[in-house]
Amino acid sequence: MSAGEPTAGGLFGRIAGRLGDDAVAGTNAPDGPSFSMADLVLLPAEEAALARFVLRADEPPTVEHAAAGLQWAIDEVHRVIGRLSEVGAVELADGVLRPAGSWRIQRRQPAGIWSRLADL
Repeated sequence: MSAGEPTAGGLFGRIAGRLGDDAVAGTNAPDGPSFSMADLVLLPAEEAALARFVLRADEPPTVEHAAAGLQWAIDEVHRVIGRLSEVGAVELADGVLRPAGSWRIQRRQPAGIWSRLADL
């Protein structure tokens, strides 16, 4: 047994046995997030400003509302939306800007770890 493998009789071995393939899937699963709040700080200033505007809006803003709120030209907003949609931060759907699906809150437990730990 190598140093990186859990011990078969220990707590980590039992946890790994109960988690199974769900633990291996983790963030590589198809529905895993591709963009996180931590990625927001790495964005250039323009992109971060628009992403924050969309996240803080009471209602999903239109392109025109975002342009007025940020005091940008509409063409500039469209350009930044294009870059943000490429990285999975913002999407333009039905005429309004929304955080992309990867930012939306997921109501499932990650890999079911909490429910499986209760069985130990």
